[in-house]
Amino acid sequence: MFGKLTKIAAWAGIGFIVYATLVPRGLRPTFGLGEAGVNYERFTAYAVGSALLVLAYPRHPLRVGILIVAIAVVLEFGQLAIPGRDARARDSLVKVAGGLAGISAAALWNRRVVAQRLAATKEPAA
Repeated sequence: MFGKLTKIAAWAGIGFIVYATLVPRGLRPTFGLGEAGVNYERFTAYAVGSALLVLAYPRHPLRVGILIVAIAVVLEFGQLAIPGRDARARDSLVKVAGGLAGISAAALWNRRVVAQRLAATKEPAA
């Protein structure tokens, strides 16, 4: 059950990132931090989305990384087709950094959970 919910949450997060990236500037959801907080929003969205993907697909962190980088770059170029939006390499770098941070955090979490399960199975019976 946890796996299905995680997959749904992961793909919903990616869908939210696509929506937030490609809507006109006035419709883009924000944390309310103003223009200075936009990079925090980007970083956080990609960190959460990529972490959820790694939790949903724990055996494929490298593929998730490739997917996140591709999504960041493709969506940045996709903004060129939206009036009032622009594509910047710096924005892509912030998104990729957030994605890699989320992947790293989730991969470490997965390693810890696996290590705990292995330790639990090796404990002698009382």
